[in-house]
Amino acid sequence: MFKILGNILTLVGLILTVGIILVLAYVFSKYIGRSMVGYSSSPNMKVVDRIALGQDKSLVIAKVGAKYFLLGVSSANINMLKEISPEELGTLAQTENKEAVGVPQFKSVFSDLLSKMKR
Repeated sequence: MFKILGNILTLVGLILTVGIILVLAYVFSKYIGRSMVGYSSSPNMKVVDRIALGQDKSLVIAKVGAKYFLLGVSSANINMLKEISPEELGTLAQTENKEAVGVPQFKSVFSDLLSKMKR
């Protein structure tokens, strides 16, 4: 009887210990995350958009002051591919919005497929 009770108490103690460790890890990661925000923000530089091209490779549109730059980023280096004017950036955004109008939404396509399967 006492052996079973001792095993149950040990199990409860382990569960509580793991729970406390998880809560402390969460609290400390939030604290460290808030303190690191000041290091990564800049009033003069901002990443406007980013798209991944592969593992450790991406294209980035960065704003530095009033200028925009298209950057190629890999694990080995960063290359400036082109300086983009604000007008070109606006034109790209308008073109993208026009193309997105003709693209069917996933929800509507999925609903159509479900209704066809039910028939």
